[in-house]
Amino acid sequence: MTLKVKKLLNELVEQGFFNDWKISANVIKKLAQRGLTLKGRQIGEVNTTLAKMCQDSSTGLERDEIPKNERKNKGKWKYKKVR
Repeated sequence: MTLKVKKLLNELVEQGFFNDWKISANVIKKLAQRGLTLKGRQIGEVNTTLAKMCQDSSTGLERDEIPKNERKNKGKWKYKKVR
């Protein structure tokens, strides 16, 4: 599952999905539109994969913490392609 998720996330990066800030819920919704239904622990896998992609400088993806007063759900991070 993780390899499939990473492949789809890399495609989203390349296609410009992360040109603007996205929260985890946006990413999960986009993956669902691509036919990948995620539940429970699988959502955690997506968040972990996003975090690892931010640590890998070759992806150009970064994350930033959402201020507490702006959080609308449990999401703590937002993601964006920086180059």
